[in-house]
Amino acid sequence: MQDISEDLVRELFAGEPEEPVLLITLSADGLDDPIRAASHDGRLAGTTRRGVLSRGEIFDFAPFEFTWAGAGEGEPSRDAKLEMFIRDGDVARAIRTATGQPTVTAEMVRLSEPDVVEMAMTDAEVAEAEIDAPKAIATIRSRDFAAEPACKASYNPSRTPGAY
Repeated sequence: MQDISEDLVRELFAGEPEEPVLLITLSADGLDDPIRAASHDGRLAGTTRRGVLSRGEIFDFAPFEFTWAGAGEGEPSRDAKLEMFIRDGDVARAIRTATGQPTVTAEMVRLSEPDVVEMAMTDAEVAEAEIDAPKAIATIRSRDFAAEPACKASYNPSRTPGAY
C-alpha cells in the first residue's frame, strides 16, 4: 500500500469529497494485452469510449464491485473479491483462455488526478474464478508472506536477545 497524498487527505475532510475511482488490471499468460477496467463511466476526451485515462493507459468502464482484503462485511477477510459484469463475449473468452497464474492489480485514484495512485494492491493472485454469465466472480489473494523465503540467519539469545 502506498502513502496517501495530502491532496487526498484534504479531499476526504472536505464537505463533499470526490468519489474515488477504482482501476483494475487483469494480467495472465496467453492474454495479448491485460484487461483494464475502471469504475468511472465518464467519456474519454476525443473518443466515444467511456472510462479513465491513467498513466497513458485507457481503463474502459466496466461495472464491477471490488472488496479490498480485510474489508469484509461483519468479519475481515484476507482475500479480496472482484465481481464483474461481463457484457462483452471477448472478455469472457480472454479470461477462459488465460494460462498460468492470473494476477490482478487494484488501484484507487482520484478523478481529478488519475495519474496519482493513492492506494494499490499489486500483482495479487487470482485464487479462484467462476464465470456465470453475465458475471465473473474472482477471489483474489494478496501475497502470502508465509510462502516467502525466510531469513537464513539463526536466531539465538546472543544475536537477538529480545526474541526469546
